[in-house]
Amino acid sequence: MTSKSGALSSGEFLRTYRTGVIAGANASYSTIPKKAGKSYATTNDLLEAQNQRGVLADLSELVRTDSVCGPHIPGQYEPLKFVVANFITSISSGQGSISYNNTGNLYVTNGTNNVYSVGRSPGSVATPLTNIGQLSNAYGIMQSQIDNTVYIVNNGNGSILEEAVLGVSYLVTLSASLVGIQTIAQDSLRGNFYVTKLSGLQKVTTTGITVSFGGTTNYTGITYATNDNLYGTTTNGIYQINIATGASSQIYANRNLTGGIIQANDGNLYVTSVENGGMVIQVKLTGSASVFVSLQSSIIPQSITQDRDEYLYVSCQNGNIYQIVVA
Repeated sequence: MTSKSGALSSGEFLRTYRTGVIAGANASYSTIPKKAGKSYATTNDLLEAQNQRGVLADLSELVRTDSVCGPHIPGQYEPLKFVVANFITSISSGQGSISYNNTGNLYVTNGTNNVYSVGRSPGSVATPLTNIGQLSNAYGIMQSQIDNTVYIVNNGNGSILEEAVLGVSYLVTLSASLVGIQTIAQDSLRGNFYVTKLSGLQKVTTTGITVSFGGTTNYTGITYATNDNLYGTTTNGIYQINIATGASSQIYANRNLTGGIIQANDGNLYVTSVENGGMVIQVKLTGSASVFVSLQSSIIPQSITQDRDEYLYVSCQNGNIYQIVVA
């Protein structure tokens, strides 16, 4: 994740995370409010601020500490970082997907016949793309890491649109029984695509040949990882899917995932969840997990992507789009 130094700009939400153990307590997540006129430079100051709570609501001038030494752990230094979710804009609400495009913008669907181009800075305008035809409840969207082609999954008629923003053509129209497909990922070594459906996955080759894949698990989100495995989200957690055999195994159990999943540049998986009102969870490929950022109550993150600067972005069921920054 990209880190920034110095004072934090005001964000809607602020969480801290710590690695390891500080002063004998387990690592934890907590909102740290700021007392007017005071900067916090040590762990004790931050913990004191946390305990005081009360009227300490202004977070805009909270200063990042470059390193912190736990007083009861001689010689152990740990970076103290902050995760901020900045509101960018809102589109018409609906369940859809978000994807970063090499043009520098985000592409967002909302499950209807609209696709939006959105800038990455707070306050950016969402512009409907008018040169896309043949949409039928557009849901999943992705840009190929092989040739930068954009693909859109049509939930309404079971089709995949190829080169979606530069003049639409069909890569493949799947059978009518696959109406309801949602999200899409690509195996960047072989070029094959995998789309989620009501039961298992559908594998689509670059020539349009399709075959059922991955058993009967109901996946809601899918991503391809650098270890040559697929990772899918379900109502029961995250599964690793062997790309050669289709065999799957659960690596993380959680009933509150909403379908968004990516592998970020740091090698970890980031997934969206409705837990505690809405959050993004960081999951290592080994299955260990921790809360990365908590969002405002009732804001349900639906999809997640990462840009070239390593910032994460989430789109939510209410239409809100957020940039997540590690500061």
